[in-house]
Amino acid sequence: MIDLIGSGSGISAAQADSTNTLRPISPANAVVSVLGTLFILDLKSPTDRKAP
Repeated sequence: MIDLIGSGSGISAAQADSTNTLRPISPANAVVSVLGTLFILDLKSPTDRKAP
């Protein structure tokens, strides 16, 4: 990400828009978007606990 910001791509900042916890059996995922010069991350990861 640092390389992308410093590479002359026009990206001037990065922001973690949201972080969410999913059910243990769900796959982790990340959504990346660019809005103007802002690099935005939406992160989701499963919990490490056993499902009830």
